[in-house]
Amino acid sequence: MNGWPCDTLLNASAFFPPVAEEYAEAIPLSGAAGGEGGVISDILLCVLLYLALLATVQLRGRGVLAAACIYFLKRKNSEQLVDKKIAPNLLPLFFALCLSFFTLSLLVVYLVHGRFVPLSAANYLCFLLAYHFVLLGVIRVLGWVFNARDCAREVAINVWVYNTVPGIVLSPIILTLFYVRPSLSEALLTLTALLLAVYLILRLARWVKILFEHGVPIFYLILYLCALEILPLLVLYKMLAGSF
Repeated sequence: MNGWPCDTLLNASAFFPPVAEEYAEAIPLSGAAGGEGGVISDILLCVLLYLALLATVQLRGRGVLAAACIYFLKRKNSEQLVDKKIAPNLLPLFFALCLSFFTLSLLVVYLVHGRFVPLSAANYLCFLLAYHFVLLGVIRVLGWVFNARDCAREVAINVWVYNTVPGIVLSPIILTLFYVRPSLSEALLTLTALLLAVYLILRLARWVKILFEHGVPIFYLILYLCALEILPLLVLYKMLAGSF
């Protein structure tokens, strides 16, 4: 071939591999976080679906997500905001709640497995949804038994809002955990833990204020907080401890 020796051509091929092999190695066929072979990983597909559903709730939810965030940040109760934006739009609020709980489920799955496991995420999502609706049922029963329907309604609205907002706000941090290096993931987990601790303190303080404003005795207040707030956290901790 134009006077080039065969040995020289063979040595050159060792330094310059075929073009097809270079492009085949560059195609991202293996999922970075899903662990299964494929063009797109499971967690990336979930992220895309999550963002699409979040955008749908924001655009088609009649402002319920923005109203929930405003209600979450305001110190005083805003009855007009609840009556016009939150209470009439329970279906968009339910979808936003599912998105929030799904984000928190991903956080638990990451802590337990270190990667995305769809079945575990679905189980934790079902647990959080069951806890939410059981809590609402108990609040309604207590409001009927003690003839405190106004207090029960206000607490129920707070349950919806305080379960919907945190997961959506923390979603950028939690979804990033599956793609960053371990050193950065530890910093993100620490930040998430601090934010969740502040959230729990604010949640308990808000509900204590509501119960005091409606004249609930201290004994029933402590019983409520222990039975319906602290006990589910202990159950979740027990589940996580068993998984670890």
